[in-house]
Amino acid sequence: MVAVALWVVLLPVVLAHWSTPTVGTSFMVCVATQSLAVLTGLLARLSGQRWELYAATVAFVLGVVLYAVVASRFDLRQVIRGAGDEWVLGGALAISTLASTTLVEAAAPFGVPEGARGVLRLVTVCLAGEAAAAYVPLAFSEVIWPRPRFDMRRWSTVFPLGMAGLVSLRMSRVFHQEALWDLGRAVSWLALAVWLVVAAGTLRHVRAAIRNRPGQC
Repeated sequence: MVAVALWVVLLPVVLAHWSTPTVGTSFMVCVATQSLAVLTGLLARLSGQRWELYAATVAFVLGVVLYAVVASRFDLRQVIRGAGDEWVLGGALAISTLASTTLVEAAAPFGVPEGARGVLRLVTVCLAGEAAAAYVPLAFSEVIWPRPRFDMRRWSTVFPLGMAGLVSLRMSRVFHQEALWDLGRAVSWLALAVWLVVAAGTLRHVRAAIRNRPGQC
Protein backbone atom coordinates (compact mmCIF):
# COMPACT_ATOMS: atom_id res chain seq x y z
CA MET A 1 0.00 0.00 0.00
CA VAL A 2 2.92 2.32 0.70
CA ALA A 3 4.37 1.54 -2.73
CA VAL A 4 1.03 2.25 -4.42
CA ALA A 5 0.67 5.53 -2.52
CA LEU A 6 4.15 6.64 -3.58
CA TRP A 7 3.42 5.63 -7.18
CA VAL A 8 0.19 7.67 -7.20
CA VAL A 9 2.00 10.72 -5.85
CA LEU A 10 5.18 10.52 -7.90
CA LEU A 11 3.93 9.46 -11.35
CA PRO A 12 2.02 12.71 -12.05
CA VAL A 13 5.09 14.70 -10.92
CA VAL A 14 7.32 12.76 -13.30
CA LEU A 15 4.92 13.12 -16.20
CA ALA A 16 4.53 16.85 -15.50
CA HIS A 17 8.29 17.27 -16.01
CA TRP A 18 8.41 15.00 -19.05
CA SER A 19 11.01 15.81 -21.69
CA THR A 20 11.74 14.34 -25.10
CA PRO A 21 13.59 12.65 -26.62
CA THR A 22 13.55 10.17 -23.78
CA VAL A 23 16.59 8.41 -22.31
CA GLY A 24 17.14 5.19 -20.40
CA THR A 25 16.00 6.54 -17.04
CA SER A 26 12.70 7.54 -18.64
CA PHE A 27 11.75 3.86 -18.70
CA MET A 28 11.58 3.90 -14.90
CA VAL A 29 7.91 4.87 -15.17
CA CYS A 30 7.38 1.42 -16.70
CA VAL A 31 9.69 -0.31 -14.22
CA ALA A 32 7.92 1.25 -11.23
CA THR A 33 4.49 0.29 -12.55
CA GLN A 34 5.51 -3.27 -13.38
CA SER A 35 7.09 -3.70 -9.95
CA LEU A 36 3.62 -3.07 -8.50
CA ALA A 37 2.19 -5.64 -10.92
CA VAL A 38 4.75 -8.22 -9.79
CA LEU A 39 4.17 -7.59 -6.09
CA THR A 40 0.38 -7.53 -6.38
CA GLY A 41 0.37 -10.68 -8.49
CA LEU A 42 2.43 -12.49 -5.86
CA LEU A 43 0.05 -11.29 -3.15
CA ALA A 44 -2.94 -12.51 -5.17
CA ARG A 45 -1.41 -15.98 -5.50
CA LEU A 46 -0.66 -16.19 -1.78
CA SER A 47 -3.84 -14.61 -0.40
CA GLY A 48 -6.39 -15.88 -2.92
CA GLN A 49 -7.91 -12.41 -3.29
CA ARG A 50 -9.31 -12.02 -6.80
CA TRP A 51 -9.29 -8.22 -6.67
CA GLU A 52 -5.51 -8.31 -6.24
CA LEU A 53 -5.23 -10.33 -9.43
CA TYR A 54 -7.33 -7.72 -11.24
CA ALA A 55 -5.18 -4.92 -9.81
CA ALA A 56 -2.02 -6.68 -10.92
CA THR A 57 -3.42 -7.09 -14.43
CA VAL A 58 -4.31 -3.40 -14.65
CA ALA A 59 -0.83 -2.41 -13.47
CA PHE A 60 0.75 -4.78 -16.00
CA VAL A 61 -1.24 -3.37 -18.92
CA LEU A 62 -0.52 0.20 -17.84
CA GLY A 63 3.18 -0.63 -17.55
CA VAL A 64 3.25 -1.98 -21.10
CA VAL A 65 1.48 1.17 -22.35
CA LEU A 66 3.98 3.39 -20.54
CA TYR A 67 6.85 1.42 -22.08
CA ALA A 68 5.41 1.93 -25.55
CA VAL A 69 5.03 5.67 -24.93
CA VAL A 70 8.62 6.05 -23.75
CA ALA A 71 10.04 3.78 -26.47
CA SER A 72 8.28 5.75 -29.21
CA ARG A 73 10.19 8.83 -28.07
CA PHE A 74 13.49 7.16 -27.19
CA ASP A 75 16.67 8.62 -28.62
CA LEU A 76 18.30 5.60 -30.26
CA ARG A 77 21.67 7.36 -30.15
CA GLN A 78 21.63 6.64 -26.42
CA VAL A 79 22.53 3.05 -27.25
CA ILE A 80 25.89 4.39 -28.39
CA ARG A 81 26.30 7.43 -26.17
CA GLY A 82 24.49 6.40 -22.98
CA ALA A 83 26.35 6.29 -19.68
CA GLY A 84 24.72 3.03 -18.58
CA ASP A 85 21.06 3.89 -18.13
CA GLU A 86 20.32 2.97 -21.75
CA TRP A 87 20.22 -0.65 -20.55
CA VAL A 88 16.86 0.05 -18.90
CA LEU A 89 15.49 -0.13 -22.44
CA GLY A 90 15.85 -3.90 -22.05
CA GLY A 91 15.43 -4.04 -18.29
CA ALA A 92 11.94 -2.54 -18.49
CA LEU A 93 10.94 -5.29 -20.92
CA ALA A 94 12.46 -7.87 -18.60
CA ILE A 95 10.44 -6.75 -15.59
CA SER A 96 7.36 -6.59 -17.81
CA THR A 97 8.04 -10.24 -18.67
CA LEU A 98 8.40 -11.01 -14.96
CA ALA A 99 5.04 -9.35 -14.29
CA SER A 100 3.39 -11.35 -17.05
CA THR A 101 4.96 -14.56 -15.78
CA THR A 102 3.67 -13.78 -12.29
CA LEU A 103 0.16 -13.30 -13.69
CA VAL A 104 0.33 -16.63 -15.51
CA GLU A 105 1.28 -18.33 -12.27
CA ALA A 106 -1.27 -16.44 -10.16
CA ALA A 107 -4.20 -16.96 -12.55
CA ALA A 108 -4.32 -20.76 -12.22
CA PRO A 109 -6.01 -21.00 -8.77
CA PHE A 110 -8.69 -18.49 -9.75
CA GLY A 111 -10.21 -20.59 -12.51
CA VAL A 112 -9.26 -18.17 -15.28
CA PRO A 113 -10.33 -19.68 -18.63
CA GLU A 114 -7.61 -21.61 -20.41
CA GLY A 115 -8.00 -19.40 -23.47
CA ALA A 116 -7.21 -16.26 -21.49
CA ARG A 117 -4.27 -17.97 -19.80
CA GLY A 118 -3.02 -19.11 -23.21
CA VAL A 119 -3.08 -15.52 -24.45
CA LEU A 120 -1.20 -14.41 -21.37
CA ARG A 121 1.43 -17.11 -21.89
CA LEU A 122 1.82 -15.96 -25.50
CA VAL A 123 2.25 -12.35 -24.34
CA THR A 124 4.87 -13.51 -21.85
CA VAL A 125 6.86 -15.33 -24.52
CA CYS A 126 6.65 -12.33 -26.86
CA LEU A 127 7.85 -9.96 -24.15
CA ALA A 128 10.71 -12.31 -23.30
CA GLY A 129 11.73 -12.41 -26.95
CA GLU A 130 11.60 -8.62 -27.24
CA ALA A 131 13.66 -8.24 -24.06
CA ALA A 132 16.29 -10.65 -25.36
CA ALA A 133 16.36 -8.78 -28.68
CA ALA A 134 16.85 -5.47 -26.88
CA TYR A 135 19.89 -6.76 -25.00
CA VAL A 136 21.73 -7.67 -28.21
CA PRO A 137 22.42 -4.14 -29.56
CA LEU A 138 23.10 -2.91 -26.02
CA ALA A 139 25.80 -5.53 -25.50
CA PHE A 140 27.14 -5.02 -29.02
CA SER A 141 27.51 -1.27 -28.46
CA GLU A 142 29.51 -1.86 -25.29
CA VAL A 143 32.04 -3.83 -27.32
CA ILE A 144 32.22 -1.49 -30.32
CA TRP A 145 31.97 1.79 -28.39
CA PRO A 146 33.35 1.07 -24.91
CA ARG A 147 32.71 3.65 -22.18
CA PRO A 148 35.24 2.84 -19.44
CA ARG A 149 34.77 6.13 -17.59
CA PHE A 150 32.74 5.60 -14.42
CA ASP A 151 29.28 7.10 -14.09
CA MET A 152 26.70 6.45 -11.38
CA ARG A 153 24.23 5.59 -14.11
CA ARG A 154 26.19 2.37 -14.54
CA TRP A 155 24.03 0.96 -11.73
CA SER A 156 21.27 1.07 -14.34
CA THR A 157 23.28 -1.53 -16.26
CA VAL A 158 23.30 -3.89 -13.30
CA PHE A 159 19.53 -3.88 -12.90
CA PRO A 160 18.62 -5.18 -16.40
CA LEU A 161 21.17 -7.99 -16.16
CA GLY A 162 19.92 -9.08 -12.75
CA MET A 163 16.33 -8.87 -13.95
CA ALA A 164 17.13 -10.98 -17.01
CA GLY A 165 18.52 -13.69 -14.77
CA LEU A 166 15.50 -13.58 -12.47
CA VAL A 167 13.04 -13.71 -15.38
CA SER A 168 14.77 -16.77 -16.83
CA LEU A 169 14.63 -18.55 -13.48
CA ARG A 170 10.96 -17.72 -12.94
CA MET A 171 9.98 -18.67 -16.50
CA SER A 172 11.77 -22.00 -16.16
CA ARG A 173 9.49 -22.86 -13.25
CA VAL A 174 6.25 -21.63 -14.82
CA PHE A 175 6.92 -23.01 -18.33
CA HIS A 176 8.84 -26.10 -17.16
CA GLN A 177 11.90 -25.38 -19.31
CA GLU A 178 15.15 -26.61 -17.77
CA ALA A 179 17.22 -24.68 -20.32
CA LEU A 180 15.83 -21.41 -18.97
CA TRP A 181 17.04 -22.34 -15.50
CA ASP A 182 20.58 -22.86 -16.79
CA LEU A 183 20.39 -19.59 -18.72
CA GLY A 184 19.12 -17.76 -15.66
CA ARG A 185 21.98 -19.05 -13.52
CA ALA A 186 24.55 -18.00 -16.12
CA VAL A 187 23.09 -14.51 -16.50
CA SER A 188 22.87 -14.15 -12.72
CA TRP A 189 26.61 -14.79 -12.41
CA LEU A 190 27.22 -12.25 -15.17
CA ALA A 191 25.06 -9.72 -13.31
CA LEU A 192 27.05 -10.35 -10.13
CA ALA A 193 30.31 -9.76 -11.99
CA VAL A 194 29.03 -6.47 -13.40
CA TRP A 195 27.75 -5.51 -9.93
CA LEU A 196 31.23 -6.04 -8.49
CA VAL A 197 32.82 -3.90 -11.21
CA VAL A 198 30.32 -1.08 -10.72
CA ALA A 199 30.62 -1.31 -6.93
CA ALA A 200 34.39 -0.99 -7.19
CA GLY A 201 33.99 2.01 -9.47
CA THR A 202 31.56 3.59 -7.02
CA LEU A 203 34.00 3.19 -4.12
CA ARG A 204 36.81 4.77 -6.14
CA HIS A 205 34.50 7.61 -7.17
CA VAL A 206 33.44 8.29 -3.58
CA ARG A 207 37.01 8.15 -2.30
CA ALA A 208 38.16 10.58 -5.00
CA ALA A 209 35.30 12.94 -4.19
CA ILE A 210 36.25 12.92 -0.50
CA ARG A 211 39.93 13.56 -1.25
CA ASN A 212 39.11 16.45 -3.60
CA ARG A 213 36.57 18.08 -1.29
CA PRO A 214 37.54 21.71 -0.52
CA GLY A 215 39.04 22.20 2.91
CA GLN A 216 40.61 18.74 3.07
CA CYS A 217 44.35 18.44 3.61
